[in-house]
Amino acid sequence: MGAEVQVVLFNRRIYKERVLPAYKLFLEKDNHTSLIELLRECIQKLDANPRLAEELLWNREIIEDDIGILTGTVYYSPDGNRSNQDKNGESDRIKREYAREVLASNILRVLCVPREKGLNPTQDMTNNPLIHYLYGRSKWIKDVLTFARPVHGKSLELALGESSEAFNKQDIQEFTAELDKMPKPDDPDLRKEFNKLRALLSAAAENPDLTLVLSIT
Repeated sequence: MGAEVQVVLFNRRIYKERVLPAYKLFLEKDNHTSLIELLRECIQKLDANPRLAEELLWNREIIEDDIGILTGTVYYSPDGNRSNQDKNGESDRIKREYAREVLASNILRVLCVPREKGLNPTQDMTNNPLIHYLYGRSKWIKDVLTFARPVHGKSLELALGESSEAFNKQDIQEFTAELDKMPKPDDPDLRKEFNKLRALLSAAAENPDLTLVLSIT
């Protein structure tokens, strides 16, 4: 199976002010206190949103094990040879790898992807039939969604999935302008997806804390 591309509404402020500092403390100073606080907040949010917990395959029990892996109270070995119980410094490297490679994407999806207003914050841009409609009417959109044209908000140090490229406000304005040139699709299902994309762009344009992220999963 190939990579899948998503457009995701993303709270850059929470990412910069809370998630990144917690990760830097852990990755650079082996201080896991703030990161564990974020994980406990994720537990609360997933308890309140069972549908999201099911979507992410992540829940209270699993997160408690994740916390144990970071603190060393739960055994974890990525390859059967090394473990987070080793005494030669390898355990710290394994914990850091686990935090970045296993936990980061889920933490971002719980804490930095807003769901409060009832808007689905994630739009599939690989399997969505809207893609053909957009590509046939905007070379700019096709180039952005196929990564032929870069967006200007830079890559996220911690990614949603394999990698994440953030839009800046100018990118969002240009994306909106490209949609403004098009008629709305006649097909009801396509129109629904088109309107959803417009709503994501509007939310990102109106709130200074929000942006869109182009994510590969």
